[in-house]
Formats: sequence, C-alpha cells, structure tokens
Amino acid sequence: MNPKNLGAEIGMTMVLHTNSRKLDYHPHIHAVVPGGGVDKKRRQWKKKKSKYLFNIKAMSKSLFEDSESNQNKAKNVSKSNQKRGL
Repeated sequence: MNPKNLGAEIGMTMVLHTNSRKLDYHPHIHAVVPGGGVDKKRRQWKKKKSKYLFNIKAMSKSLFEDSESNQNKAKNVSKSNQKRGL
C-alpha cells in the first residue's frame, strides 16, 4: 500500500491461455485490474483519481525492456538449436 499513489489494496483477475483460436501453442495472459482498491482502515472503496492506475511511462519502459530481453533470449536459443541441427 502506497498512500502517495492510491493508499488502498488493489486486486486483479488473471487468466492464462495456452493457445490461440486455431489451437496453435501461443501462451499469453489476460488481466483485469480495477481502477481503485479497498482502504482497509476505512473499509471502503477508493477510486483512482487519475485516468490510469499505473504510471504509463514506467510501465511502457518495463514492458519494452522485457520484450527486448525476451527477443534476445529467443535469438540465442534459435542460434543454439541451429548449431545442434534442430
């Protein structure tokens, strides 16, 4: 809980899908995150005041770095598989 930002406990619901509509292997996650949370001291719902729940710049940077890291790992695996004849 960070009173500077929301000052409440947030929750979320996530679902892991392991394939696409064509039943191809395609693991991905769907998440629903509410625009607020429960203030346990007051036992009431606190709505997020700003438009977004998370800082967009920080989240974009984090996702971009993760994506870039995963692409590099995939390239390394691919090169390793090529060397082994896979």
